[in-house]
Amino acid sequence: MANNRFSTEIREVYEKPYIKVFFLNDNDVDQVKNVLETLNCVKKVNITISKSESHPGQTLTVYPKPMVDANTCEKEVVDTLEYYFSNVTKGKMVGHSDAHFADIEKKILDALDKAEASIDVCVAWLTNEKLRDKLLEKKKKGVKVRVITYKDGVNHSKGVDLTGLSFKEYRGERGGLMHDKFCVIDNVHTINGSYNWTSNAEYKNDEDASFRREDYIFASNFTKRFNQMWERDGKED
Repeated sequence: MANNRFSTEIREVYEKPYIKVFFLNDNDVDQVKNVLETLNCVKKVNITISKSESHPGQTLTVYPKPMVDANTCEKEVVDTLEYYFSNVTKGKMVGHSDAHFADIEKKILDALDKAEASIDVCVAWLTNEKLRDKLLEKKKKGVKVRVITYKDGVNHSKGVDLTGLSFKEYRGERGGLMHDKFCVIDNVHTINGSYNWTSNAEYKNDEDASFRREDYIFASNFTKRFNQMWERDGKED
């Protein structure tokens, strides 16, 4: 089976079937391996090198559990990858979270550093240049980055220059503020809380930020919210 980002086929060695997964981009391999290892039908996933002219580079070798039919496992793998490359991850992950009340900037930078596919940021105010620079850095490395901010005088006079990033700015849908504050990374990790991405939030205010990791259901709720906002009319550069 195949789409424009990956293809799969069932092979057999010593009468034991396994699934090969080939990729258009080798950069996808490590993260996809982590995702497939969460599936109940999968026993083990190995990264292997293919020298085939039609499928060169890194591939994944997926071994189904003994009681699972290879065709059934391949279908689950394909369904999962279709979701993954649509920016929605499927599979059982062990979600865990922690809350922070100081030095939040560093923790956000560390989280952004680990992004491999996508970063969606929605914050009322964004004046922190370190965080903006990290977004630019990740975009240059091939990560899809989108930013939404509040359309007001603070961002226009003190906000960071978002040139080079895909961004939009909005007012609140019900006539008030666009006061959301969240970030979704690879559609499995979420940052949210009172913390705006500003210098005041880091150095002056009492703030909080929670980091929810490896929870695609929780993250997908925020991704849906972001996508709904992104589709509204607004400025984009």
